[in-house]
Amino acid sequence: PRPGFEQEVEAVLQTVEQSRVVSIPRIINSSSGQELRLFQPGRFEMGSSRREQGRRSNESLRQVEITRRYYLGTREVTNAQFREFRGQHQPEAFKSVNLNRDDHPASGVIWADAVEYCNWLSKRDGLPEAYTRQGNDWQLVRPVNQGYRLPTEAEWTWAARYQGGVAKIKFPWGDSMPPGSG
Repeated sequence: PRPGFEQEVEAVLQTVEQSRVVSIPRIINSSSGQELRLFQPGRFEMGSSRREQGRRSNESLRQVEITRRYYLGTREVTNAQFREFRGQHQPEAFKSVNLNRDDHPASGVIWADAVEYCNWLSKRDGLPEAYTRQGNDWQLVRPVNQGYRLPTEAEWTWAARYQGGVAKIKFPWGDSMPPGSG
């Protein structure tokens, strides 16, 4: 400021909650090198109409609301990353195609293995375990905590088909087949 020169100052104040939300990183990385992207809550239509080609008989259209933010990996967990958890992991070939390279997505992993991997990675990164064992079954801890977990069907759809926005796409890569390269 200088004497004789009029100046105008505008300020927009944030609540403590608004300030906290703005400070949440959009991208984080796990200790195993996975990049995770933040998705904001939203409302969308999930399923398919009766007229949509390829629709399954058990699909219907329904409104879904994602009520909390969540992070989702931008790439599949690789064999190398999964082997940090379970060193003996050796996926079998599929139609004579080797799926065992370190940079390939981990395959031949059952749901319980994926849950155990999430808990292992949570513990490794100093987060609470997202699943608890009850007898022979795994259950998601309630209320849902900050540990690594598998996405729900709705969370996956929101991320893959809506990209966290308003425009619905048919496939995660766009609206046409086959997927583009890259």
